[in-house]
Amino acid sequence: MRHRLRVLVVLAALSAGGFVTPTMREGVAAAEEAATAAPGDRLALNFRGTGTLEPAAPGRLQYSTDLYSLVTGERVGIGTNNVLMTVPIEDHVMTFHLPDGDLVAHSKQSVMPDPQHPGYALLGIHQENNILPERGTGAYAGRTGTATMSGWVYGAELPEQATFNNLYLIELDPKS
Repeated sequence: MRHRLRVLVVLAALSAGGFVTPTMREGVAAAEEAATAAPGDRLALNFRGTGTLEPAAPGRLQYSTDLYSLVTGERVGIGTNNVLMTVPIEDHVMTFHLPDGDLVAHSKQSVMPDPQHPGYALLGIHQENNILPERGTGAYAGRTGTATMSGWVYGAELPEQATFNNLYLIELDPKS
């Protein structure tokens, strides 16, 4: 019951802000529909969980963990977070592996140690046109748009592990 209430509160908040399309509202029962994009659609995703360090380019850290729909709360894929750690601003590449293809965003991520919680950092991405159309596959091949994010990371176990709770709003431009 508590989980369902939380999902309904998030859905209501997103709907009030215009962050959920009618197509997404109709597909609340199906997690894949909630994560699938159509021209001009928005995706609301939660990248959360603990990832173990994966192979990456020199100087970069990479972790993968689950992606959840903020509409249904259901798991809809895997996210891969790849960063060059240069606090307070990091080079950030996020790959969303979704049922209908991969979507990739390249951004500058702001990072600040959380003064209330030792070992945690607050994260944010707020910029335009950061989706890489040449790296998209399936339904996302050639797509452009913006992925913004707010969240936190627990990094006391870095570099071996990192725990994430990041909320992404992906606004795709209509297909050309």
